Amino acid sequence: MSAQALLGRNLQAGEFQLELNRLKTHAFILGMTGSGKTALAIDLIEQLIEAGTSCLIVDPKGDLTNLAFAIGSETSRAFVDPLELDGWLEALRDEGVDEARLAAYRSKLDIEIFTQGDASGHHLGLWSLSASDYAALEAADRVAYAENRAAALLELLGDSNDGRTPSLLLLSELLRSKLESSEPFKIEQLVAEILDPPFDQIGVMPLEDFCPRSVRQDLAIRLNSELASSTYALRFEGEPISVADLLKPCAPEKTAVRIISLQGLDDASRNFFLASFLNELLSYVRRSPGSDELRSVFYMDEIFGYFPPVANPPAKRAMLALLKQARASGFGLVLATQNPGDIDYKGLANIGNFFIGRLNTPRDREKILGLLPSRYDAEGNDIDNQIAGLERRHFLYLGLGAEIESTVFRARRPYSYLAGPLSLEQLERLSRSLQPIQSAPPVEQQPAAVSQPQAPPQIEPVPVAASMNSAKAEPAPVEKTAAASLAPNLPYPVYYDHRHMASESYRLCFLVALNLHYKLGRSQEEATKERLLAYEIQDGPQLIDLRAELADPPQADDLASTPLPQMGYARLSEPVMQKTVLKKLESQVIDHVYREAQLEVFYNRELKLYAREGESREAFEERCRVLAADEMETKRARIEDRAKSRVDRAEERLRVAEQRVEREKERLNQSKLRSGVNAGTAILNMVLGAGQSSGHISRVSNAIKSATHSKERSAQLQLAEETFETRQQELEALEIQAREESAEIDAKIDEIAAAIETKALTVLKKDIVVSYSAMYWRA
Repeated sequence: MSAQALLGRNLQAGEFQLELNRLKTHAFILGMTGSGKTALAIDLIEQLIEAGTSCLIVDPKGDLTNLAFAIGSETSRAFVDPLELDGWLEALRDEGVDEARLAAYRSKLDIEIFTQGDASGHHLGLWSLSASDYAALEAADRVAYAENRAAALLELLGDSNDGRTPSLLLLSELLRSKLESSEPFKIEQLVAEILDPPFDQIGVMPLEDFCPRSVRQDLAIRLNSELASSTYALRFEGEPISVADLLKPCAPEKTAVRIISLQGLDDASRNFFLASFLNELLSYVRRSPGSDELRSVFYMDEIFGYFPPVANPPAKRAMLALLKQARASGFGLVLATQNPGDIDYKGLANIGNFFIGRLNTPRDREKILGLLPSRYDAEGNDIDNQIAGLERRHFLYLGLGAEIESTVFRARRPYSYLAGPLSLEQLERLSRSLQPIQSAPPVEQQPAAVSQPQAPPQIEPVPVAASMNSAKAEPAPVEKTAAASLAPNLPYPVYYDHRHMASESYRLCFLVALNLHYKLGRSQEEATKERLLAYEIQDGPQLIDLRAELADPPQADDLASTPLPQMGYARLSEPVMQKTVLKKLESQVIDHVYREAQLEVFYNRELKLYAREGESREAFEERCRVLAADEMETKRARIEDRAKSRVDRAEERLRVAEQRVEREKERLNQSKLRSGVNAGTAILNMVLGAGQSSGHISRVSNAIKSATHSKERSAQLQLAEETFETRQQELEALEIQAREESAEIDAKIDEIAAAIETKALTVLKKDIVVSYSAMYWRA
């Protein structure tokens, strides 16, 4: 089970805890102004920090920057009245939070604030296009990446068009050509290339027919005006957007929290930034391996205007794709707003956790209820009544699954002092005060795969290849005896493994780290398998026995650069004294690994898709389900449209039949009334002795006719009721058919997602890359 987040207390005064892994299915925080929505959001983020889950936060108003004011921190003391801090600390103690827990929380916190639109602040550049990240995407994702970046730029230039316009396709083709060429690229180059693109056609149409020069000239002028504006640097320049770097803490024991404040941007620039940033986030998610555990969370406050239910701005496209795809990579989204109508219903359909606070109107409650599979939770409680009875800082949690899980709880007090939104001046000061914290040395990473051998990372001596080239002295011949007290003079760096001291003499060993790159079918993706191999050097021409790998080979940081005193050294044979021995041993190991190395990976035969590196079967199946659902969405839409058309016609026929029944009932009643009057009159005349006059005979005849007419009307009514019943059955049959067709699609999605098998991939010799190699002594 994943970590639990303590968010408050339920109505029975017990703790309300949420399993953080649930956030893989995303969350929605909803509540009117003053409901405590921001405090709950900070509560949730603080719990993620304690659990070591990194967070990216987009903050349009400046409320979330209060996370920098953790009680007891230097930042809180520098910005907040000490009396206010003392009162907050006392309230936390009353809730059972002691100084030890606060200190532990502060020790985990690695916070950085980016102030977009502030020339003197710390901000991200919006036009960072990474050719290497682009190359790692699948073909369809590359098209979407370029189109989304182009759409974001057009949005900034005033083209808020939802469709795939000529301007959009022109820009996206220009971006794709630049990214695929891997050349350095600046946005200023677009002005000239919009006027004279490096291609003559788009699709199958000539360029001038598809996007005439007059359209291109207008677009180039507007872009040039934007670049010439005084705000150009604030929108385009700054640190490149790298989601991987943003999520990386400054030290292994800390948790990265990156807050991006949009207070300094106007509406157009905010939309442009968000669309660009979400597109980079989507690209990162698509490149990430699958995960069964929650790895990171993206939180956005006040989503109003960025994810509307009707329009389709670039930010919405990326957000909807993230909600569908991010969970497979262990990436959760948490969105917050004041009104349930602020977010597209398709987005809400992909969210599995709702936190609902006080709402303004019954209509808002009805909107929420319309999104739920039932108005009642698993215990039979009316959800509408639960929402209506909420007080300030009270929230209703709804977990959507086979049944609705619900809990009303009172949110806890955050560890951070809630100072409210900061002014731009305060935000700038706060951002600068936090930057020194980020100057700590970055977390050490394993070296990237290179073709030339180099020394293991984190070891003091210079790289192996450099040492070999710089070595001048030729080693003297060494006798082949049992042991020597002095270390042999070798023409390359040698390290020492002191983990397992089994004797008083060092024996020389060879260590090599390999990266095996397996191609995943015809796609651009590949899986990488790391191998760390070690062999003891033997006496004789065959220096290593490839069948005798050493168990528990040392990692790079296990090796020391200096020996222990009083240790002896095994005598070495002549081949070990040669400079080229490392290269020769690398080749031998690569030949051996090439012959026997296979990688078993999951493969979906329906989607022709391989699992990503490190992706579990469950995570891969979930990703396949998302992709299958996307593929089946068009088919489902066609079926739903066709079913709706048939149901509409059936409902109209049913309405006509119902009206006919009502008319026949009315006519029958009138006919019965006339028949009764005529019969009564005839009987009365007979009783009064009216005799057999012609008038009396006529009245009797009319009574008989009326009775006959009533029978006919009864027959007509029966026919109308039968028709009505038939129409009802037709409508019910159509509704059942629609449900069955929808269920068939769901079953097909499950079938496609479950079509997983295991494939054994072989590696090409050219795809076995030496990460590093070294000689080391072990006792």
